Amino acid sequence: MKQCDNSVNFINRRENLLLSWSAKEVFAPVLTDFVQWILWSAARDGIRRVYFLARDGYPMYLAAQGLCRRSFPDVECRYLKCSRYSLGLPWLFVAGERGLDRICSAGVDVTPRMVLRRAGLEGEKAFRVLEALGMEREADLVLSPEKLRELKEKLAGCGFFWASVLSGARGAYKNTIGYLRQEGFGDGVPKAVADSGWTGGMQQMLGELLYSAGIRERLTGYYFGLYSLPEGANSSDYSAYYFRPYGDIKRKARFSNCLFECVFTAPHGMTLGYREADGAFKPVLETGNGEPVPGKRSQGAGSLELGPGKRSQETGSREPGQKSQGAGKREPGPRSERDAEIIRRINRCVQREAYRRAERLPASMADWRPGKKEAKGNLRRLTRLMTKPDAACARLFGGMAFSDDSRGKEGQVLAPGLPDRLLCPGNFRSGSGTRSAWMEGSIAKCGRHARGRLFLYRVYRYALYAGKACRGKG
Repeated sequence: MKQCDNSVNFINRRENLLLSWSAKEVFAPVLTDFVQWILWSAARDGIRRVYFLARDGYPMYLAAQGLCRRSFPDVECRYLKCSRYSLGLPWLFVAGERGLDRICSAGVDVTPRMVLRRAGLEGEKAFRVLEALGMEREADLVLSPEKLRELKEKLAGCGFFWASVLSGARGAYKNTIGYLRQEGFGDGVPKAVADSGWTGGMQQMLGELLYSAGIRERLTGYYFGLYSLPEGANSSDYSAYYFRPYGDIKRKARFSNCLFECVFTAPHGMTLGYREADGAFKPVLETGNGEPVPGKRSQGAGSLELGPGKRSQETGSREPGQKSQGAGKREPGPRSERDAEIIRRINRCVQREAYRRAERLPASMADWRPGKKEAKGNLRRLTRLMTKPDAACARLFGGMAFSDDSRGKEGQVLAPGLPDRLLCPGNFRSGSGTRSAWMEGSIAKCGRHARGRLFLYRVYRYALYAGKACRGKG
């Protein structure tokens, strides 16, 4: 078996072989198909520039660079360093009380402290809010859906909370708009964003921020999958590759968006915000210990290598003032060396798949539509890995650090080992207590009755999405 990279000390021989196969045969082909579809769709729709949104967009941007390397592209590709948090905080200044829905959204093991972090409140300010609510002793208590709704109602009527939130949001707003203008928003070029997807919230926040700053541009989005759309959104502005908000029940039931986010990501830390320095706006990135570090001014991916011994040719992208550093170099980020190596290996295989495919692509992006038969086979391998993992696969990818929150909770892993009682059908439904972001991985890691439990979990997922479809919710 040809491997994409040599093994390293913190990945054993068996894991190394599994990672090499998964990266080369499963992850890289699927992501390259997706990016090829993005560029084909953009050319078809008259889009001249696509922004790949951090951090899920990093390997997508690598694939776009590789696909475009042999021809002058019809669509310019850029990498935008942002996050739900870096856009969500200034968006609160625009949205006001509407922002409570985002701040108090459900997730894995949500606590009052996490809710306040989403609103930019930490330390003394967070403690004072909890004190005002009479919840200072419940800061790290995992909230059930009912308790989360109660917290939302309390925050809606807390004057100190709103004063603190709007103060921080007002300060972040100016720098965020400055960064977006610097990156080309407002220049009149037809543009779109590309991301993994799920709810389209990033596009909505970005659009409202731009509109509030007087930038009247249509913004469309291309996504791997969409479970839902923001309230009031124009569905024609959102395009999905694999599953759409309504229908596609089987595809949704056999897909793990959390695993997708874990394996397709960037080596750099999350974008916390933006600062102005030396006449430019720069992203502030989170380091491994959760502290901010100033980022570089760049539309580029931060660390790119377009092939062995090659440097970026800037084909279809723009990275002013930045050196091409090599895809293997890891910027500071809140993950272990083991996780960083897994991500590096997958990103390298994505690049190589894109280079290989570029050799046989037509000159015009308008003719780049992926072959249906090949894409279907690639997706089948991905969904099998997601829904029917063996124990080795579950340990390799399920042990990666993960948080579905806009400000991550330390110590979480994608597929934790769970008590036997939580792996039974009656307890699949999320509630209070520890849960798994990739339940199939947790079931496979346990090993006991794994085959039967995986089947029952698939049945549960089918029923879940079928019920939502009947209620008109997806």
